[in-house]
Amino acid sequence: MLKTLKTIGTIILMYAVGNNLFAQEKNEQPSVNISSDIGIHSQFNVHGMRFSEGMVVQPSTNVSLESISGTIWGNYDNGTRVINEIDLIIDYTKEAAKGVTLNAGIGYYIYPNTETKTSKEIFGGVSIETLLNPKLKLSHDFGAGAGTYAELAISKNFKIVGIPITAEGSIGYNDHKWRSNSGLSHLKFGLVMPIEISDKVIITPTINQIISLDKNYDEILGSPLKNQTYGGANITFGF
Repeated sequence: MLKTLKTIGTIILMYAVGNNLFAQEKNEQPSVNISSDIGIHSQFNVHGMRFSEGMVVQPSTNVSLESISGTIWGNYDNGTRVINEIDLIIDYTKEAAKGVTLNAGIGYYIYPNTETKTSKEIFGGVSIETLLNPKLKLSHDFGAGAGTYAELAISKNFKIVGIPITAEGSIGYNDHKWRSNSGLSHLKFGLVMPIEISDKVIITPTINQIISLDKNYDEILGSPLKNQTYGGANITFGF
């Protein structure tokens, strides 16, 4: 199963790169886009699990060329006062049909100052631009987190006093990814409010509520996962 997933991921990326290069030959010279982001949040939460002991600072830089992008991302935990994660990610995103977007990619994760050293992941997803903008995401970790995670999400955009707001909701299914068992893991509800300061700077406050669906779904820090609220903001700079 693991070998098959690796093969599928490799084929998808090879196709993506080849298809993108072929398209560039037929069109004008593509442009490279660079953006940087810094997030400050009350906790680091992934798949409904808390991976920090305090508030976190999360800087990142993204470089994209047409449909292909590369991202380097880090997490500084103020509770332990160390950097405990650095992510290197390559992603290919393409509109397959009007309103239908597919993506696939690979990630290499480094965990400095922890007992876990590295991990690897392949991921993919599909999103449909319609009434509730459904999105399905799948990922498989074949390193330290060995397991599979699936998430179904919906979102709705609206405005209050001219300010754009996105309401989000999702449900997760975790099959042994950073946990000892499998099953429905959690519900997540959130509000995202992007505020455009200029054409190069965007500030995005967020607030999220996690509701556990499994009494055995433990946090990475070991304590039982209770319903929890967390939030913060991201500042994005375009170049």
